[in-house]
Amino acid sequence: MATPSLLDLTPLRPPSAHDRAQLITAVNQQIAWQQQTALHVLQQATIKRRTTVAVGGSGRPSTAPVPAAKSAPSLVTLQYQIWSLQMGQQATQKISSPAEVAKLFERDGMDGRLLILGEPGSGKTQTLLSLASDLLKKSRTSTAPVPVLLDLSSWRGEPISIWATAKLWELYRVSENCARAWLVNAQLTLMLDGFDNLEVSQQRTCAAEIDTFLRGNVNQTLALCCRRQVMEHSGIPFNQFNGGVHLLPLVAQQVKDYATGLDKADLWKGIKASKVLQPLARSPFLLNCLAEFFHDQPVANQGDLVQRFITHQLVAENAPKKPFAPRDTQRYLTWLANHLAGRDRTFYIGSLDPSALANSQRWLYRLLVGLILGLLTGVFVHPMFGLAVGLMASQVDLEAYPKYRLSFASLSWGSGLSMLLRAFIPGLLLALLLGGIAGFVAGQFGRGSTGFTLGGLIGLGIGLILGCVFELRYGLQNSIQVRRYPNQDILNAVRNLFIILVLLGLLLEVGLTLIRLGQTPDADSPINGQLLGGLAATLLAFGLWASYIVQHFVIRLLLCASRAMPLNYARFLNFAANQRLLQKVGGGYRFVHEQVREQFVKGV
Repeated sequence: MATPSLLDLTPLRPPSAHDRAQLITAVNQQIAWQQQTALHVLQQATIKRRTTVAVGGSGRPSTAPVPAAKSAPSLVTLQYQIWSLQMGQQATQKISSPAEVAKLFERDGMDGRLLILGEPGSGKTQTLLSLASDLLKKSRTSTAPVPVLLDLSSWRGEPISIWATAKLWELYRVSENCARAWLVNAQLTLMLDGFDNLEVSQQRTCAAEIDTFLRGNVNQTLALCCRRQVMEHSGIPFNQFNGGVHLLPLVAQQVKDYATGLDKADLWKGIKASKVLQPLARSPFLLNCLAEFFHDQPVANQGDLVQRFITHQLVAENAPKKPFAPRDTQRYLTWLANHLAGRDRTFYIGSLDPSALANSQRWLYRLLVGLILGLLTGVFVHPMFGLAVGLMASQVDLEAYPKYRLSFASLSWGSGLSMLLRAFIPGLLLALLLGGIAGFVAGQFGRGSTGFTLGGLIGLGIGLILGCVFELRYGLQNSIQVRRYPNQDILNAVRNLFIILVLLGLLLEVGLTLIRLGQTPDADSPINGQLLGGLAATLLAFGLWASYIVQHFVIRLLLCASRAMPLNYARFLNFAANQRLLQKVGGGYRFVHEQVREQFVKGV
């Protein structure tokens, strides 16, 4: 029975109950962030109201005051029609709560494969979040699959299992061995959004990949958001899905209840009197937009409504002090909207890489990275040596190795200590091997102990590095989490770099002490101050480079110089979220709706 114990000490170990509990906690936090910062929730949190319509309620107003906006029920009860994917078996049954959608998802015949259909702004994402929340509650008390939220916007044509493994690492820091095992054993329910953001040709290929993925694992459960028109007009069959729900447009009474609940009688009167607004107000998102700025202004069409919403939010006084002018806010958000095209819709500051730069800036980026690293090493060693090292390092794009970079940023005391303990085994073996060889060679010149010490330290260092690289290749173990605050990856990288340099310094000091103790008083030291200074500078430069700190600093500097973003980007993103143009999701940000992002791309 020794094999399982030894396997548990490697990155190939099977997932544990602790890993599952960590994932449940991370997903729960992500769902809570997205639900609490949705536009309609923020409206209810800031506008005092005395009448509400609870989800799944009778639809009649209640005169009781709402105790807390955070726990207040929704002002709109979404209606769903059960959607059959089999010809001649179209169901007409309607359901009117997310809880009923969750029951439908688990019903025999549906078997956990559900499409969530609807038009843009109809509430597909909120339905997906509610479904994930209900499924997560069940997974806490049973062995039911854990729902995980993944965005298909960044899909690039790879098999869904490979894509999902990479996304689970990127979003939740789930190591490769855990992700693969969970997917093979159908222990995750994939909650997929962002399908509509793909190109038409990509949608067909992606649908085929999803069907292949589901066909290969009959127990795999999955929910997918998709526009009904996309499915109907493209002819995508979604053969492996058993049915779906179609979000119905709001009816007049729902619109009236919403306006009344927000104490905006003029909003309902304006909608009722306008033939243009009546169909637009049937979309929950567009109704949310109207609630933000409506003062009986004429609206031409849907694009005009979204543009008016953005224009109003740019100048809205939602904060006591406006640190950014509307023109600057518009320019920064336009850049962000274009940057997120074809990427995951949640943006993290630490995810910036050279692809965010214009083509004309990339040669300057590599030059600056090379010069910075060259200066750090050249001052203590030799300018030409430093320049050569810096220019070579600047040609390596670390964003091509996300597991290494993000693992370094995700290191905690627990996961870091666990990794070092596992990496110590190859380090100790290599230390004994190189120490013995160096001691034997140096012994021929009367310095056997010095040679053994130096060789052992070098072997220990190389062994630890190789062991850690092997760990990071499969994703850091025991580190499942979500990013909780902006700049988290960068700040953690700085912290971890400092800790690693301190540990290396202590290791070097221990080695030097052992060498001095083994020398005779009149013996010359084989190590001088210049060599130590050069070694320290090289370690610092390599650490800054390997931890992505230099690259990120240069990228931010160039983007700031081109006026794509301010230097304090987190401050701006928080401001834009306060203006309700962005949604803050823990340490990430996303536009309040894809239609808002698209409007910025078109030009406000």
